Amino acid sequence: MPDTRTEEIHKHFGLSYANYLVIPRTLLQSMPAKWQTPFVALLNELDEAFQHVPQAEAYEVTPGKWRAVGDMTTDEMHSLNTRTDTQADGTPYPKRDDWYDQDPDEQHFLEDEDPVPHYNRGRTHVEPRTSSAPHPAQMGRTAPNAPQPAEGLRQHLAEAMAMAAGSKAFIVPGPAREHPRSQWLAHADAAVNALHRWEQEGTLARLCTIPGCFHQLNIASPHPGWLHSRAVGYACPNHAAALWSELNDPHIPDWQYTDERAVLRCSCGWDAGRTRFRGHGTTLWQVHVLSVLESTDADSVN
Repeated sequence: MPDTRTEEIHKHFGLSYANYLVIPRTLLQSMPAKWQTPFVALLNELDEAFQHVPQAEAYEVTPGKWRAVGDMTTDEMHSLNTRTDTQADGTPYPKRDDWYDQDPDEQHFLEDEDPVPHYNRGRTHVEPRTSSAPHPAQMGRTAPNAPQPAEGLRQHLAEAMAMAAGSKAFIVPGPAREHPRSQWLAHADAAVNALHRWEQEGTLARLCTIPGCFHQLNIASPHPGWLHSRAVGYACPNHAAALWSELNDPHIPDWQYTDERAVLRCSCGWDAGRTRFRGHGTTLWQVHVLSVLESTDADSVN
């Protein structure tokens, strides 16, 4: 039987990591009857198709928002046991639970009031605004010119990043969202510029992950002996043999996740401990293997 699956659902979720689709009941019941009837029929078809799959008895949905620590108010920081401390040079930085240096760019979920009204036993109705009914602010205006490819990429990146962060900047219209939209567009500008530099400087070049090693490979060409770790990157044949070969005591890094945090561990038993961000763990592992390589060289000399 041919595989008739498509990626339409996957594409609908965009770049988000959402595992579930949450739709307010109030908005569903506010759609026209000609829309509700086939929608309910498709839901029934979905239920019937997967009756054989065990599923959770219930789910609890919590309305909220994602916020970077650096963008939080004082009250929001307090809700996470986070406060602003000062370094020796006077630079402020967020600190959590008196021991954990908090990355100001790290996103946290904060509970918030649901802006969508309660369904009220089917009585609540929110007037839908479909593509066939233009926004009142657009009535009487001519359609804008189609964006150029670069502008289209900029807009797409801004919307994708906002969606991944849980922002409604491009979903909710109106001037109130103009400032966050401009911020996401500025992030997109930086991403587009980085892509252009990447294209100019060579997108396929990779250096060995070991500091001080300048061996380089082109990932589009065969590269025998090079090994790749999703945790720290590429290792040249010499360092791959010295650190990752089963013939020696291997030092293979791997990120392991618990309910509280992620820890970079080495197959030799070493771990990076608490890290502020992924690159911090990579750097600590590099220092670890440099000491391993130095001790190996000393043993070979002796």
